[in-house]
Amino acid sequence: MSNEQGYNGYSNYQTWNVALWIFNEEGLYRYWIERQHEDNLPRELQDWIEENTPEVTGLYADILGHALGMVDWYEVAEAIREAE
Repeated sequence: MSNEQGYNGYSNYQTWNVALWIFNEEGLYRYWIERQHEDNLPRELQDWIEENTPEVTGLYADILGHALGMVDWYEVAEAIREAE
């Protein structure tokens, strides 16, 4: 049994899922492709996602916060930079 972790070429499911949405939503894709050369792209990605996250409380807030906390924003930024 392999100890390798990851999901569809990404470090984890959460990172893959964020990248999947960015690459599959044309408006998001174009938005981030236009910003791919920003030095602070990983932080901009994280800030943008967090600012556009619906306001929830309780169980759902904990689950969503945990999932977003596991995203490797540098990996998503690198995937965007490699796309073009």
